[in-house]
Amino acid sequence: MSESEANESVNGRLLVFAFASQIFAWTGAALFLPIIPIYLRFLNATDVEIGHYSAIILVSLSFGPVALGWVSDRWHLRDRLVVGCLAIQVPVCWLMGTTDQLWVACFLNTLLWTFGASAISLTRAIVALNFATDQRDRAFARLAIASPASFVIGGLAGGRIVEAWGYPGLFKTMTVFWMLAMLAALGICDRHRVQAQDDTDIDTSSMGKPLLLFCAAMMFQSFSFQWSEIAFPLRLSDIGLSLTFITSMHSVSSLASIPIVLIAGRYAGRVGNVNLLFGGLVVFALCRLGLSLVEARTHVIGLQVVAGLPAAFSHSIASAVIAGLGPARSVGSRMSLLMMCGGVGGALGGVVGGYLLEAYGPAGLIAFSGIGFMFTGMYLKLFVVDPTRDSSTRAV
Repeated sequence: MSESEANESVNGRLLVFAFASQIFAWTGAALFLPIIPIYLRFLNATDVEIGHYSAIILVSLSFGPVALGWVSDRWHLRDRLVVGCLAIQVPVCWLMGTTDQLWVACFLNTLLWTFGASAISLTRAIVALNFATDQRDRAFARLAIASPASFVIGGLAGGRIVEAWGYPGLFKTMTVFWMLAMLAALGICDRHRVQAQDDTDIDTSSMGKPLLLFCAAMMFQSFSFQWSEIAFPLRLSDIGLSLTFITSMHSVSSLASIPIVLIAGRYAGRVGNVNLLFGGLVVFALCRLGLSLVEARTHVIGLQVVAGLPAAFSHSIASAVIAGLGPARSVGSRMSLLMMCGGVGGALGGVVGGYLLEAYGPAGLIAFSGIGFMFTGMYLKLFVVDPTRDSSTRAV
């Protein structure tokens, strides 16, 4: 067997374990994410408290992954850190099923998302480092299938589990999936070792501005996405749809999006990653504006199917862009920076969204989210140049 064939075989094994770990981790999250606002109302949270709760959780998505990303780049412990982060999830998730106090749940949820987000960003960093530049788009696309596939499972099961066994039963089920994610992560091996030549052919002088512009775009996107996440289940609840129907909508959109993830990964290099993100944001914006107006079940299902298509590939495309915006030695920090932008944008969106929800209701807030997505798309098109189409800025 040649060296290239051996390397391809090892990378294939890495991707299998990374995918298995990610799909279990995302399923643990997907069981809960679609119904967080409804869970908070169960804990007697006000609309403003829902916004503040979301902001606190999303701040944890910012600083935890950044700190662990820096540690991973400095000491090259990415694979072991992934296992450690997932191991912490197991007792934390179990404890969430034992409390009905809002701010105790908030503290535990902060730990849950801090280490969960860190595990996801570190896994992406490992994939970015161990796959050649021309293979990253496809590798990220295959890894990204874990997210919509998990939301198919979580969306179908989450509401039914709550209706059958309550929230304690939901958190026990989540605990099992986080444990499986940890066991799968034991097979992830980061073979990349920083060498002097990693950075010798990279011109870093022009990376600061493209990186900042792209991160700002991702922050705007997360700001709007948080409004959508807060408003979506409450909007459907207000028009009389059941909890099972609400959670199943995530399954519908996720199932429809799976083939799109693979297609986007295959043709991203030809179309352009930024162009794909722009088109996806415009489509998602129109769907959210439509959802603020419709009430019929069939219309809601149709809009969710269409909205799920661009939402599915945004993570993989953004990861491919950020991986190419600097040297290999700092890819973990850049992946964490991407996660931080999502956390900061989402936190700000959560605070503002709570007040908008109180003033305009779920329909108004979801319309504002559509406007926000449209603005982000225009910003991307006008100010962000796709660095992955410029070989001079790619990591070697």
